[in-house]
Amino acid sequence: MRQDVKAMSFTERLELARNSEIGWQLFPLECGSQLKVISGVELLCLTSEQLEVLLDKKPYIQEQHPGICALDEDPIPKLLF
Repeated sequence: MRQDVKAMSFTERLELARNSEIGWQLFPLECGSQLKVISGVELLCLTSEQLEVLLDKKPYIQEQHPGICALDEDPIPKLLF
């Protein structure tokens, strides 16, 4: 068997996963997350609800990172001169 493989950006792989049932089963948090620009950097971000679910399932995350929280907007807006 032979399969052609092509290089894909993270955004392309994410869209591929979002468009398939198995993608949602394997990567539910990633598929339901959003790409946001924080301080000029594009990041994959969880919604507040997703973060709550994750912390309920994995409480050690909050123990190891007590300051973890959801950001609704960029905390460091760009300075325009």
